[in-house]
Amino acid sequence: VSQSRYAIDVALMLDYRIDRGWASIKLRFDNDAGTFGGTTNKLKAEKAYFGSRLVDGDITTFDVELGRRKLSNVFDSIVQFSSFMDGVVFRYDVGIERWGDFYAHLGAFVV
Repeated sequence: VSQSRYAIDVALMLDYRIDRGWASIKLRFDNDAGTFGGTTNKLKAEKAYFGSRLVDGDITTFDVELGRRKLSNVFDSIVQFSSFMDGVVFRYDVGIERWGDFYAHLGAFVV
């Protein structure tokens, strides 16, 4: 007896931006269905975060972001193991025309 199987796969992605703030969410729904069984619990939040620009100066910016995203999207590291970052990120950027761009990105998170 052959089993009739099919897959339900939906990805919903929303980005919202205002003058000094933004939000982003990506939900993934990936379930298998069939006559004799399937899965019903495969809803995953791949990213869900919001941020705000607290300082918007001529050469200096300071941003704060809170939420969930892949660790590799925030920090460039060899030892990140494709983990998700659930936490807060502080971004401080300074651009000096004579010297270049300097930045410090700090985060507190649970892996």
